[in-house]
Amino acid sequence: LRAALAVRPLAGLPVTVSVGACVWEPPPERARQAEGFASEALRQLLKRADEALYRAKHRGRDRAEIESVAGLRP
Repeated sequence: LRAALAVRPLAGLPVTVSVGACVWEPPPERARQAEGFASEALRQLLKRADEALYRAKHRGRDRAEIESVAGLRP
């Protein structure tokens, strides 16, 4: 995404992209549990992705920060 946008200036100006992402795969026993767990897990994942985005912005333009989460426990 960053590379594709870098070669397409917008109104003659360069475009940069900062991205924050969070990756988590629930253990099989959690995947089968109640919807409440999934809802809380999603909230926490979005919070961590948002934190990764702000970390990317703080560390400079045109970068990605990806956080892998193990053992997420709502």
